[in-house]
Amino acid sequence: MRRVDGAVGFPATWAMLALVCLAAPAWGQAVMGTVVDVDGQPISDVLVTLAHVVDQEFPEERLQRTITSASGRFGFNVEADGNYVLKAERLGLATYTSDLIRLRRGEPVDLELLLEVEPLDLEPLVVTSAVRPWWQLLQPPGLWPFFERMEVYGREGRGRFFTPRQVEMWRGLPARSALMAAIPGLSPMRRSTIGSARCEPLVFIDGAYFGPGAFENLDRLIDAHSLTAVEVYRGVSQTPVELQVIRPRDDIRCLTLSLWTRRR
Repeated sequence: MRRVDGAVGFPATWAMLALVCLAAPAWGQAVMGTVVDVDGQPISDVLVTLAHVVDQEFPEERLQRTITSASGRFGFNVEADGNYVLKAERLGLATYTSDLIRLRRGEPVDLELLLEVEPLDLEPLVVTSAVRPWWQLLQPPGLWPFFERMEVYGREGRGRFFTPRQVEMWRGLPARSALMAAIPGLSPMRRSTIGSARCEPLVFIDGAYFGPGAFENLDRLIDAHSLTAVEVYRGVSQTPVELQVIRPRDDIRCLTLSLWTRRR
């Protein structure tokens, strides 16, 4: 993973950029990364924006946004070569803006973004104690969202969950092949088949959404030994709100995959 230098003051930095991007539509490179603090600890719930520089401007339709997961991870699927800028912001932290990043198809990028504390005047907090759930005592923090949803949605019969012990049995298999063997309805032709509907499964990795084409290119994003846990939801009615994205009406019964890796 490489760290990209940034600067506080997002609008001023962007105003100085004057580069032109030549777009070439295709499933491009994966741009992923981790947002950390000065101690190297991951930061969750950070708004990360990836801006495509076009004729010295940042058109709204060329902006992509996502929220970092509990492990500080984020990811974007870039479909065109060109020049990009990353911005990360969260209340209480100084806004981060990267230097210009040159992206090319076929060259996945994994970055580390450093956010520093920005002091705020806040009202006094009242701290109360509470009993911690079992997974917070026995599992790494990066897997807490998985076990929390398994506890809630599993009891309701919503979704299917493959724990680290179960996924361990898939070791050595490419991630995409292992998932197609374990999950009914996944087709080797990139699309999941549910009844008469055919649609591409949505893919989240470590809590970050990877756009269209992610499942077809899954083995480029996850190696055979890093997959740790898997959530499978069939249709909008099963899928948790935090894993829902806008999709066509005929896709409302299709699969959502939430994959967890050892990169946390």
